Amino acid sequence: MDLYFIAVIPPEGVRLEIQHLKEEIKERFGAEHALRLPPHITLLQPFKMKTEREMQLLQALEIFATMMTPFHIWLSGFGHFDSRVLFVKVVEKKKLIDLQAALCKNLSAIPEITDDRKFHPHVTLATRDLPEEIFPEAWDFLSRRDYETRFEVTGLSLLKHDGQKWETLMDFKFKKS
Repeated sequence: MDLYFIAVIPPEGVRLEIQHLKEEIKERFGAEHALRLPPHITLLQPFKMKTEREMQLLQALEIFATMMTPFHIWLSGFGHFDSRVLFVKVVEKKKLIDLQAALCKNLSAIPEITDDRKFHPHVTLATRDLPEEIFPEAWDFLSRRDYETRFEVTGLSLLKHDGQKWETLMDFKFKKS
């Protein structure tokens, strides 16, 4: 069984800005787990699937993407989940929430894909290996900073774990409006 997840990957300029923030957090606070993934907004949490069913998933995502229209999102400021996860906030989440709901509905025929968690769009900067005792200092550092950007969501990506890290298996472009 292979491990996959589906995400929105920001354009290169935004990816580089967020990657720099992740690296700065690693250098200051030792949290490096988030560096194993490209900056992204998760649409579907990781799921396991047999490799021989991968083509069905690729075809379903290709069809889904042709039904979608690009839209803009806005990232602004930072947030956290408990004392273990730091992230960039997504402002005006409705279009991402609608996209995620449509994706789940469209892929409902694939039994391996279930996502019953409450969807909270964000871009993770630190997770899992951010020590709880260091969290207040890391949050203070991040919360004093400003970060804001807007970008157009023009598609989604299927990522696959190669045993060490996540790699983009395929990008699916939305139809042009």
